[in-house]
Amino acid sequence: MIDALIRWFRPFDSALVAFSGGVDSTVVAKAAQIALGEKTKAVTAWGPSSCAREPEEAAEIAKAIGISHLLFESREFADPEYLRNDENRCYYCKKIRFLEMILIAKEQGYQVVLDGSNAEDFFDYRPGKRAAEELGVRSPLAELGFTKQAVRDIAKQWGLPNWGKPPHPCLSTRVAYGKELSGELLRRVENAETLLKTFGFSSLRVRVPVKATARIEVPLEQIARLWEPDVRDAIVTQFQKLGFQHISVDLQGYRSGSMNVKIEDGGQRTEDREPQPAVANGLSDRAPK
Repeated sequence: MIDALIRWFRPFDSALVAFSGGVDSTVVAKAAQIALGEKTKAVTAWGPSSCAREPEEAAEIAKAIGISHLLFESREFADPEYLRNDENRCYYCKKIRFLEMILIAKEQGYQVVLDGSNAEDFFDYRPGKRAAEELGVRSPLAELGFTKQAVRDIAKQWGLPNWGKPPHPCLSTRVAYGKELSGELLRRVENAETLLKTFGFSSLRVRVPVKATARIEVPLEQIARLWEPDVRDAIVTQFQKLGFQHISVDLQGYRSGSMNVKIEDGGQRTEDREPQPAVANGLSDRAPK
């Protein structure tokens, strides 16, 4: 697998990697650094939908793998279409961020812009992938058919510091489509998730399905801990201070993309539709629009 990933870079003399600091983008960045050396750069977009420590963590990981790193402030919160938070929210965000990265790549002389999407990302509702395809952003992990587990295996083999890090998409994914986004709301969500982490919960989400309501998702084996008196009392007290008057627990447990289950795609619910091919042939030949 690793050899195939390194070979993927042969047609290019330089690359700029959209870098969140997550496992997927770290594997792409490390592969680019191995294949292309100093002719690579990791670029992290930061904005109100990012967790507070994300820029610092991304910089630390980039340093650990030996790749040049650039942080820029993204501007999706200036876009009313993004703030409206409809089902294309991710498309508007990715288009804004990728356009900025493409501009950086052109100004600094990088041949191709890459992201960390893997093959399984094509099985969920990901409108951001449409933005990547329109703008010619390449996804080596997806094009090679690498699953999430395969990516983690590579990260562990390389000794990357975040190989076991759980996925942590942007905070806007916690908010139900149709509920307008604000920086204040996303900070409340982040603070609520931080509280849960202090009690030892691992993979988790605090979703906002409707106004003033928090829906907690934790792994099934950890749900019972939410009912321990000290944990329950602290959650109720602190969540209410954050402005969540109604607090619920999802008995299905934590699962990625749970906000997408009602989205229609070609007349089918997201969880019912057939997986799409992971390989986007000829993507590198598309000029940015």
